[in-house]
Amino acid sequence: MGGAVRAGGLHTRIALGGGLHASSLGLTWMRPVDERAVLYAFHFYEPWEYVTFRVNEGRYRYPDRMPEGWTTGSRAEALASVAAWSGQHRIDRRRIIASEFGCDRRVEGAGAYLDDLLTDLERFSWHWAFFAFPGAG
Repeated sequence: MGGAVRAGGLHTRIALGGGLHASSLGLTWMRPVDERAVLYAFHFYEPWEYVTFRVNEGRYRYPDRMPEGWTTGSRAEALASVAAWSGQHRIDRRRIIASEFGCDRRVEGAGAYLDDLLTDLERFSWHWAFFAFPGAG
């Protein structure tokens, strides 16, 4: 597949994500490919019960009222596992991208949650992409 993409341009980047809906854990189960122009992508919507408005239903608020078992250490641990995986496979940090992450704007503490997550992503010097969709709320 890489060859077909390269036919369109030698400098085209390919983003590969792992299993489990391209989660950070799914990325760490992936074997890197022998291709220099590949970015390794992961999604971060954790904890799902908090970031998803229809699931949250006003029960959770960042950072002080989160789902059982989740702490800011949980986020750090998930991101550290990506860093460990990239180090183990000698993948430059500039080839890692948080290609999707987010939090519904209607959940309490969404701004602080995103600020903290972006701080963590910047600390690792990874690329990231953020999408904001207009809507009610």
